[in-house]
Amino acid sequence: MYHDQEGKLQSMPTAWTSEADKDLFANASAGSCWFRMDDLCELAELLHMMKSDRQKLP
Repeated sequence: MYHDQEGKLQSMPTAWTSEADKDLFANASAGSCWFRMDDLCELAELLHMMKSDRQKLP
């Protein structure tokens, strides 16, 4: 939580700050892999949906 320029109390996800817990994947991969498996699976699903939507076009 923080006060913005107008003095209003604001918040942001802890993951966006240096106060976040260390990412276990980043720790385990020690920089040898740029992408997490969950993120790659989500991307593959998104690409699959986009491809099937494109095939439905006339």
